[in-house]
Amino acid sequence: MNSKLKTLSVAAIITGLAVSSLCAAQNTQTDVEKIKNLELIKGSNMNVLKVQKYQDFYFLEATVSDRGKTLTVNPIVTNDLKMVIMGNVFDASSGKRILPPMSKQTLEKIKKQKEALKKKKEAQDKFKRDFVLDKKYYDKEHLLLGDMDAKNKIVVISDPLCVACIQRFPHVFNGLKNRKDVALFYYHYPLRMHPTAGTVAKAIKLAESQGKKDVVEKIMLSDFGKKYDVYKSTDQQNALNEFNLVMGTSYKLSDLKDVSLDDGVNIAKDVKLTGTPTIIFNSSLLDANDKLYKLINKK
Repeated sequence: MNSKLKTLSVAAIITGLAVSSLCAAQNTQTDVEKIKNLELIKGSNMNVLKVQKYQDFYFLEATVSDRGKTLTVNPIVTNDLKMVIMGNVFDASSGKRILPPMSKQTLEKIKKQKEALKKKKEAQDKFKRDFVLDKKYYDKEHLLLGDMDAKNKIVVISDPLCVACIQRFPHVFNGLKNRKDVALFYYHYPLRMHPTAGTVAKAIKLAESQGKKDVVEKIMLSDFGKKYDVYKSTDQQNALNEFNLVMGTSYKLSDLKDVSLDDGVNIAKDVKLTGTPTIIFNSSLLDANDKLYKLINKK
């Protein structure tokens, strides 16, 4: 989702709003179209089915596609159309959760989806507990910083255009770059939601193979999201032009045709990657993020 739009927790702005019942007001077609055209809504490929207004909020019934599955979501949009809230709403008096007006069929869908998500999470948690990374992934080609024989081996699987990755990268990189007890390995896994990420990742690998220094660091810190819309743009040449500006290269798309990203795809399959950045700490996925940040903050 585009970082220009802020998402706030419901608790932060709904506190004190006493709601005894939901009486949805009639919406104009203009209201609906404005909401459908919000940058965050469009950027998420959200299909808005129904919009109902209550007091200072619009309650949305919508669907999104996630890896081939259609999920029902219920974002809330503030009356001024400046904030989109992803979460639950509660009656401030009783503490009971309040749902936007929805059909019985939709409620049944949500119930089934919650049950499916619960089972999926349980399976993911078990996988994390049992997972051990194959040592073949600790190879010199993917060593971003540190020594191959360091005590702590950390693997990052990342998309060069991922907002969350870009936000976290400086803290992780700067926190580890002078550590003698850490080896940091980096793998590219471009997400489909960023159509030009594959081009940027291939350009990074090509530059590294030609001896360019600090390529990942320079690209991650350059924040391509400020240069063009990384969620919508499919202009691969434009993405490569931006890379060339940052790195002082003059690559053409034809230069990338033999660059493979299969290594990132392979490790992503092994860890059953669900998003980026994915962290593996000393061959384990379990609590890897917490362990990494404890290591960074350890004196």
